[in-house]
Amino acid sequence: MANAAEVIYPSTTAISDEIASLFARTFVHFSESFYVDAVDIPKDSVLLEQWSAENSLPALMQNYENHYYSETGLNPNHKALHSLWGQWYFGLVIPPMILMLLALPATIDTRPERVRIKFHATGRPETIYYQHDWLDNSPSSLLQRLYLLLDHHIIPVMKRIERQPKANTRLIWNNIGYLMFWYLREFANKLGPIEGYDAIIENLFLTSNLPDGRENPLYRTVIPRNGGIERRTCCQRNKLPGVGSCLDCPLESRP
Repeated sequence: MANAAEVIYPSTTAISDEIASLFARTFVHFSESFYVDAVDIPKDSVLLEQWSAENSLPALMQNYENHYYSETGLNPNHKALHSLWGQWYFGLVIPPMILMLLALPATIDTRPERVRIKFHATGRPETIYYQHDWLDNSPSSLLQRLYLLLDHHIIPVMKRIERQPKANTRLIWNNIGYLMFWYLREFANKLGPIEGYDAIIENLFLTSNLPDGRENPLYRTVIPRNGGIERRTCCQRNKLPGVGSCLDCPLESRP
């Protein structure tokens, strides 16, 4: 039996047009770095198993380190390097996926096997190529879809990043949590109220365990503060040469 999305979008062109419309109504820059069902995928774009291989990710991180430090004579701040590299990866991949999970009638398959990454010469992720598919069992609530995104994509990728001995994985998780919170809020502002929004925020970020009892890696990555919800910690990007603080730095907002 066809699922809801297959009935509404009978062709790849139809789904691509709908996603292009979603991007245009929210953050048009998604269309410049996140390509859905692209025909001409660069040969140098790679899957998770390739870019996170034993020698591949360290080489990418070395290129990234060289980009910032090769001409400075400074000692590299590896915590900040991995933090900003992770922000590139998850910032390119996760927001468009959240938007599709929010707005499309069925749940897309977000697993890394459907995502190819083209890397910039500096070693950071640059362009995402996503080949869409639908899950057979599609939960209707956004919260359940976001739990699947966590299990199907974010956790598997983080397990690869965690292999890097110089990565501060808790800091990267804090970045992921704030990224997800910020875009959920912005999608609600741009597309209209999200059903169950308060419960989504409570369960994703302010509940210590996932529904199956596992520890929630997003727990308190954002926290109530200053009358709203803010990122818990500074992402440390300002520790890198020539990189300033982000506009939402919690160090700037504290009284």
